[in-house]
Amino acid sequence: MSAQENKGLVSKAIEEVWNQGNLEAVNRYFAEHYVDHTPLPGQDPGPEGYKQAVALIRAAFPDLHLTLDDVIAEEDKVSFRYTMSGTHQGEFMGMTPTGRAFSVAGMIFARAAEGKFTDRWAILDTISLMQQLDVSAQADTHPSAEEAG
Repeated sequence: MSAQENKGLVSKAIEEVWNQGNLEAVNRYFAEHYVDHTPLPGQDPGPEGYKQAVALIRAAFPDLHLTLDDVIAEEDKVSFRYTMSGTHQGEFMGMTPTGRAFSVAGMIFARAAEGKFTDRWAILDTISLMQQLDVSAQADTHPSAEEAG
């Protein structure tokens, strides 16, 4: 595929999979031998693992929206910078819902072949995410070892 086609692949996958929550679309955009080099803890391999990650994140943030800020492609590689926003309405990695809105930046570096993603490396501003969700408030509700003992 051309660099331009790979840019289109990114746009379509982000819109269908992340913004619309269409998990079946993962099979159209991710190769059977897809490797996620930065999976969530406990995420299964391949496209099924990617579906797990999307489902887990969208369950925690049902109004999730990704906006593509930049997309750069060369040969079989494509990278993009995005802004992810939403509201914490469901459990997320052990955190109870806070009802707080967030907006964070991320970057993906991917490889594609024959119209599907084969590899993915991700970077997300998780510190900013945790600050915006005010995770420290949840930590403050648990007694310290001294208080408990």
